[in-house]
Amino acid sequence: MHTFNENSMKTQKEYKYITPESLGRYKKKKEIGSGGIGVVSVAFDNHILRNIAIKELFYDNEEFRLKHKKQLEMMKARFLREARITGQLEHPSIVPVYEIGKRENGQIYYTMKLIQGETLSKKIYKESKIEKRLTLLTHFIDICNAIAYAHNNSVIHRDLKPDNIMIGEFGETIVIDWGIAKRKEEDEKKWIYSPIAENYTEEDMGKTIAGKAFGTPAYMPPEQAKGEIDKIDEQSDIYSLGAILYEIISGQPPFEGKDNESILAKVLYSEPLSFSELNLNVSQELEAIVKKAMNKNKRLRYTTVLELLSDINKFISGGVVTGYNYTSLELFLKFIKKHKIIVTTTSLIFLTVLIAFIFSFRAYKKEQESRNLVEISYQKKDEETKRAHYNLSQAFLLKSIEKMKEKDYYGAQIFAISSLLNNPANKNSQFFSKKFVKKFSNSSQLLTKAFSIYLNSLSFSKIKLLKTQTLKNDLSSVAISPNNKLYAVGDVSGTIWIFDKTTHKEKMVFKAGKNKIFGLKFINNNILASAGYDKIVKIWDIKKAVLIKTLKGHTDKIYSVVFSKKNNLLATGSFDSTVRLWNIKTGKSIILKNKTPVYRVDFSPNGKYLVAGGVKNLFLWNIKTKKLEKTLKGNTDLVFDVKF
Repeated sequence: MHTFNENSMKTQKEYKYITPESLGRYKKKKEIGSGGIGVVSVAFDNHILRNIAIKELFYDNEEFRLKHKKQLEMMKARFLREARITGQLEHPSIVPVYEIGKRENGQIYYTMKLIQGETLSKKIYKESKIEKRLTLLTHFIDICNAIAYAHNNSVIHRDLKPDNIMIGEFGETIVIDWGIAKRKEEDEKKWIYSPIAENYTEEDMGKTIAGKAFGTPAYMPPEQAKGEIDKIDEQSDIYSLGAILYEIISGQPPFEGKDNESILAKVLYSEPLSFSELNLNVSQELEAIVKKAMNKNKRLRYTTVLELLSDINKFISGGVVTGYNYTSLELFLKFIKKHKIIVTTTSLIFLTVLIAFIFSFRAYKKEQESRNLVEISYQKKDEETKRAHYNLSQAFLLKSIEKMKEKDYYGAQIFAISSLLNNPANKNSQFFSKKFVKKFSNSSQLLTKAFSIYLNSLSFSKIKLLKTQTLKNDLSSVAISPNNKLYAVGDVSGTIWIFDKTTHKEKMVFKAGKNKIFGLKFINNNILASAGYDKIVKIWDIKKAVLIKTLKGHTDKIYSVVFSKKNNLLATGSFDSTVRLWNIKTGKSIILKNKTPVYRVDFSPNGKYLVAGGVKNLFLWNIKTKKLEKTLKGNTDLVFDVKF
């Protein structure tokens, strides 16, 4: 492997055509942005007498050069690649690069046009009304034109989002941050033309790591979220454009979550909230355009950006949008709109007949309404009663959530139970109604949420840890020993604490790993199993305070650990979409493949079944046959708790 050395002939060739900086040419004023490996500042160009933007490497300094030579080589390669790709895209809506420069100390930078304005993201969030946000469609058209130009030059952006779009003070639209852009079907080494690139693989190049996601989760397509680098192409950018369009219309990103992992799970397995669910009055044609652009199946997306752009222009002009399936009536009404003069003349012939028909129909309708008046009145009264209890159920749920936040787990239990009893979606409630559930689908979601809070509050209320102990870090898991004398607590730093359940005194503390512990389970009174971010199950003898066994096999973080005394099996659920059944003595495991990441698992009391909670669904497994017996659907989000 070639070691980086600026005096070597290869490196001299790399920097041969980079402009040496004239002493005192650029005077930096202030930093305006940073991210990834670079920082952008405003600088004054003393040659041309104007303000420009200058981008430099974060870590291109003497101390970093001495300690991290290899990393700096890779960063410089990526930095030059970004500058050259951006510089070769000459389009009014792509930020122009002026030059790539090199200082006397070897530090490299590049200069570009200084954009005065604000990001599209800020523009969107300034407008609370959809009518105002839709005026931003003109900027969206500019973005599409810029990306269509980039695609025509075989460049894929790979990180399109509102924060990477600048809106200038005079209405100009500029696409920025081409840091992870890539030329399609071209060797990146040849494109960079670098001794650095010749000696390091794409995996070394940081952000383009095979098998891992890079970019911004809320706007990336499923293939990018899975880390399928080879499948990322122009249609991947089209998905991101659809996500930007969704945010312009709705005022919020298509997917939101507490962390990147939960957002990635939604990108892979969920659909964005429809505009009707967000109480937005949006044209079905416009919604169809968004859905087609953001289809999880690439084959069903727009083939090119120009196709997407064409549909946007047709929508604005009142034409027929290819992404929407029109009814015959809708096509007829569109024809009327476009050919008003012809239609007006023709329609006069039918006007008298139409008026007669309308009067006849109104008389018939009035008679029908009279017949059904009593029945409707009765149904309305019954529905109002159930609606009142549904509202009460919502209020109790909000109160239980509030109590959970306050760590008042007993209070949370009481309010969660009250919510369950008043919910018409609960079959055990005296207010249960199939018709109500069908009409108000949110009642089922409310039921699931209330039951989940009840289970969580039940678990936490078994101990009074938070009232009696002060831990340095947030706790992430709890387990109680079979004899009810000890409880174990895992925290986000990878530390396990063992406490006496009666006195709440600390009996032992030890480091189980470097990351969060999500799963803790006592196998017996002296043996404890732990698992979490490090993808490994660890078995501990807490009496001797030693690690006695490690179980390896999962390829991603482990969220849940349970043990069945009936069949002496340990089960683990992981973000890698599998459940593993472990024989603790042999260390061998049987894999149960689920369709989504697994967040919680639990054995049935007789040990014959195992339930796994995933994304929206529950998976019921037969332990003896190792077969999936049932997939239970109905949840609308991630299932973080299950219990037999």
